[in-house]
Amino acid sequence: MSTSQTLNQLLTLFDIKDYDILLVGDGSGSTWNRPNGWGCISIEQASLERKVWYGASNAGSSNLAEIMAYLQPLMWFAHEQLKKESMQFKQVHIITDSAYLTNKGKSSDSRYGVDAAVWQSFSHFKSFGLNLHWHWAKRNSVELNSLADYLSKTARRHMEDLFDQEDLKQKLYSFNEAE
Repeated sequence: MSTSQTLNQLLTLFDIKDYDILLVGDGSGSTWNRPNGWGCISIEQASLERKVWYGASNAGSSNLAEIMAYLQPLMWFAHEQLKKESMQFKQVHIITDSAYLTNKGKSSDSRYGVDAAVWQSFSHFKSFGLNLHWHWAKRNSVELNSLADYLSKTARRHMEDLFDQEDLKQKLYSFNEAE
């Protein structure tokens, strides 16, 4: 596949005919003891407006980072829609290179496992009438996924560089210590 696609080619590739929001994202992380990052690009069908989403945390797994790539924009869109007292968007298509996310997202039961609390957020969105459609893409086969990968890794590296972990640990344990 070409690394450069038009929006219409991307929609055709994943057989997406009806969407209100398209989310293409990625997460970057390793273990729960290390920083992680995420990135996502959203496209609103009505306006074709594109937004870039990214963030990082000081500790979290790669699966959590993958989830956050979609949870962050969905929370923002839900907030904006609830201010209007109705959900204007219903069809949300999610393109990810994570087989874990695709399989878990398509599963009817997300109550179990270490990430269950976060998956409950997606169930909450469904209770508002959102239809979440999950699509798996081979890594680096979708140009927007490659951009999301770049965003997620940049956010994670920035979080790693943000604090000197040993200095932070020393301050944490020296703060309010009894003399």
